[in-house]
Amino acid sequence: MKNMTAILTIFLGFTLIFSACEKDSMLIVKSGLNQDFTLVVDQMGIITSFNSNENRIDTIRMTFKGLVGEDSRCPSNVDCVWSGIAKVEFDIHTKNDDISILLSTIPAPINPSSNISGVINSRLDTLGFTFNLIDLSPYPKKNKDINPSKYKATIKITQ
Repeated sequence: MKNMTAILTIFLGFTLIFSACEKDSMLIVKSGLNQDFTLVVDQMGIITSFNSNENRIDTIRMTFKGLVGEDSRCPSNVDCVWSGIAKVEFDIHTKNDDISILLSTIPAPINPSSNISGVINSRLDTLGFTFNLIDLSPYPKKNKDINPSKYKATIKITQ
């Protein structure tokens, strides 16, 4: 009986170790500038680019923190007066800066200079990069709640 307990304990320990390793490897997405990539809540993306002006490689670490407030987007199969909005938060880490940013599902104006101050939309220019929220899923459905941990954000970073 003692041997069986020891074997079971060892088996469970290895199972936990291997499942933790598998989870960690799933938490990092590698991408480059001008490429769409998708993050789930608490997942990190590492984006690398070559800075030809300074002859160096820049790295951006971006973590999707999740939905901020409610997802008020108009559910599918429902007629709404307004399309609604969902805001999401990201932590951004570069060599010199650590910031949090908010993006929303409101389309950004075609001309960035016509952006209304204080309005959070799908594009933000900061740290010498442009962060674009391309998509936020899942899309709301009538009478169906979305677990906050199930959101996925598709992003594109340009320079």
